[in-house]
Amino acid sequence: MYSEEQINPWINFQPLGWISFAPLVTLREITHKWRVVKWFIEGDIKGCFDNIDHDVLLSILRESIHDNRLIRLVSSMLRAGYFDDWRYNKTFSGTPQGGVCSPLLSNICLDKLDRFVEDVLLPKYNQGERRRNYPPYKALLNASRHAGDKGEYQRAKMLRLQAQHMPSRDPEDPEFRRLWYVRYADDFLLGFSGPRHEAEEIKWAIRQFLHDTLKLEMSTERTLITHARTEAARFLGYEVVTLDAMTKQDHRGQRCINGAVRLKIPVEVIRQQCQKYMRNGKPSHRPERLYNDDYSIVAQYQAEYRGFVQ
Repeated sequence: MYSEEQINPWINFQPLGWISFAPLVTLREITHKWRVVKWFIEGDIKGCFDNIDHDVLLSILRESIHDNRLIRLVSSMLRAGYFDDWRYNKTFSGTPQGGVCSPLLSNICLDKLDRFVEDVLLPKYNQGERRRNYPPYKALLNASRHAGDKGEYQRAKMLRLQAQHMPSRDPEDPEFRRLWYVRYADDFLLGFSGPRHEAEEIKWAIRQFLHDTLKLEMSTERTLITHARTEAARFLGYEVVTLDAMTKQDHRGQRCINGAVRLKIPVEVIRQQCQKYMRNGKPSHRPERLYNDDYSIVAQYQAEYRGFVQ
């Protein structure tokens, strides 16, 4: 009835979110495939699991399930209500709180959002094979080459250094656009390379789709458009940033670091974690490790570090 991609998490515009490795797969998609992102569009669905419309969900299920008995069973489960502090509460929307089927039903519903992004937004906002050459950059390289031919090596070197501080491809190329998308549960993030007003159009299109098709609303406070070069977006507890390193080169002489998307642990989270090992504002020792050998101590610290950063 439903493909594995609709039930289990995957990457890119496929539905994400409900088994342990899903966050790592989602984050790896960002760091490995997103390049030269100019805008981050942070998306959060307001009270997603509590506000899923029953009629919309059942309508989506009927598209693939042609068994009215099963549909009636799911409908009864959605409207069964719940007990809180020995008081019965009716449910008019949302999936059952704590129910084992709630993640699955929510993900099936949000699969519609993934398909909208895949079928409508990605084709519209992915244009061009690559950016055109940046004329000022090419002019400096040509001037450097001519200076070298004349024996003016110092001037040629200065011109090459100036070229290193500007992009080789036109960042404002009107014929080039790129849009990336990932989702985990009800949080999603888009990376866009293009003008700000088009990033606003993408945000508005998703808002309208959620409102008109799924009867859901985007959180005003947590749905933001962030400039990737100067600010960090938040996704799954990490800060998502675009590196700005014009002069650093790899062994091929290419500026491979510049424009790469990376993850950072928020400073306040690091400070909060450090407080566990501080006393009176200073680092304190761990007496329980006093009689452990070096290998055990390092192994324990590595395990704690992995559990913290991952």
